[in-house]
Amino acid sequence: MKVLKLVTVPDLFLRTKSHKIKKIDYWLLELANNMIHTMDYYAGVGLAAPQIHELRRIFVIRLPDSKPLVFVNPELLSQEGNRLLQEGCLSVSNKLGLVNRPEKITLKTQTLD
Repeated sequence: MKVLKLVTVPDLFLRTKSHKIKKIDYWLLELANNMIHTMDYYAGVGLAAPQIHELRRIFVIRLPDSKPLVFVNPELLSQEGNRLLQEGCLSVSNKLGLVNRPEKITLKTQTLD
């Protein structure tokens, strides 16, 4: 596994729409593993493909005390509630900010399986 280079603001690549993944193959498995390795290396809790210069609909997260989760072609179906959280972002170096987030979401997604 390798640590991938992060795309940081103000790079407009971060605002470019990603493409749907059509096939789960060896390349995608390797990408997901490298994304997890990169996220862990930088002590992040999540990483999306555009943050490592890939316009693919895939992101990885690691919740406290759990194994990493991989989401392929996620679609937000619903969201409920509202809470203000202090967050950082691997693409925005050394800054924290208050972010308004839903308390609960429902996603439709594929996994690597």
